[in-house]
Amino acid sequence: MKKLIYCVLTIFILAIVFTYHSNSSASSKEFSLLEACKFAKEKAREEWSKDAEIYYVLSVDDKEKESKSKGEHGKRRYWNVILAKPGTDDQMLYTIHNQKVVEKLALTEPVNNENIVDLNKIHFDSDKIVDKAKKEYNLLPGKGWAEGYHFVLRKLNSDPTVEVVGRDKKGRFIKIIFNARTGKFVTKITS
Repeated sequence: MKKLIYCVLTIFILAIVFTYHSNSSASSKEFSLLEACKFAKEKAREEWSKDAEIYYVLSVDDKEKESKSKGEHGKRRYWNVILAKPGTDDQMLYTIHNQKVVEKLALTEPVNNENIVDLNKIHFDSDKIVDKAKKEYNLLPGKGWAEGYHFVLRKLNSDPTVEVVGRDKKGRFIKIIFNARTGKFVTKITS
């Protein structure tokens, strides 16, 4: 009987350790919006162009549904980062998954230099912005085609903005936009 209890207890402890390790290693592979930007910019400057700058960034649903947080704390495992060479038609899309570049796609599209995002002017990362959106605007995680909370970084009226996408109490998708430099509310769009 003691052997059975010991065996069951050992299996139980191993299950707890395995679950904890799985969850911590999954979340450790997530990036905040700013971390994804810095990572992609560094890679792009090494591999593509020393002039690469951040142009547009958005989080993407986790195809394997591995992530438990789904943006809850401002971090995601999948990001699409578009970088651009100012003054050219050269852009590069970097897809990041689990802190690795998994795809690169060259794009030919005129670069509007006014839409280049200066990362030094970003003072509010996705972790702070999602907390603010949840507390001040009761933002809930999205369900369906956009699971959890999603994030977009882009310029809007010459200011860098972070958009948080989720849903409201009525279940409608909502986008809440904040100034990424000041953290101030800009607007919200409901669909």
